[in-house]
Amino acid sequence: MVQAWRRYDPGTMRRGSGPAGARKGRPEVPSWTRAADWALAGYFAAQAIVGVTLWIAASASPQVRSWFDIAPERKAVVDAFLYPDIAVIVSSSASTAYALARNAGWAAVSAAFCAGGVMYPTVYLLGWVGLGAGAGAAALAIMIPPALLTSWTAIVIYRRWSWPANREP
Repeated sequence: MVQAWRRYDPGTMRRGSGPAGARKGRPEVPSWTRAADWALAGYFAAQAIVGVTLWIAASASPQVRSWFDIAPERKAVVDAFLYPDIAVIVSSSASTAYALARNAGWAAVSAAFCAGGVMYPTVYLLGWVGLGAGAGAAALAIMIPPALLTSWTAIVIYRRWSWPANREP
């Protein structure tokens, strides 16, 4: 059974009239939208790979590690970000890439979760650096671009997938 919110297509249907696309006149999904989905999937896959790569580089190189140290005298402060980063940002980036590649209906939810996961440490670092609590300007500079890009892509995915008329069958 198709849920009521999935049956509403403002261009061709009325609420409750059946599954999306059941009536003639449903707009065709342009091919560029699938290409855009693949491009966004590539972005999220790259974000997952870069996230793992940065943590490997930080553990292998003291120079790279120094970029992330927000409290150089206490290494455990940055180490505490490792597991949440892998568990939230890397895994949600990978799952969003998978969802977009498979044209799954939960891609927008996964992208929003990922955006929140990236935005939280960025805002934390913004407060840390802004309040002068220690070093961390380099870590903040590293986090700002993915936070903005991931938030923007989550909005794009939501807008693209929010109406059933925009989804491929």
